[in-house]
Amino acid sequence: VVCTMCVGGGMGAAGLFEVADTDDAAIHALIFEVPAGEAASYGMIASLVQGCGPRQVARAHHSAPKG
Repeated sequence: VVCTMCVGGGMGAAGLFEVADTDDAAIHALIFEVPAGEAASYGMIASLVQGCGPRQVARAHHSAPKG
């Protein structure tokens, strides 16, 4: 799965975002790419981040900077 919403770094050779267990930056970047008025499930975002599950996305979403 390749993220069509995001451009630039963070993507691995397989076309997936790679994220360490404690690094939520890639998840935050994807969350902020969701347009206002649109929705993306935790599972959808998790499918774009290699080694990530929906629960990790939920946790990262809760800790995301406001803005």
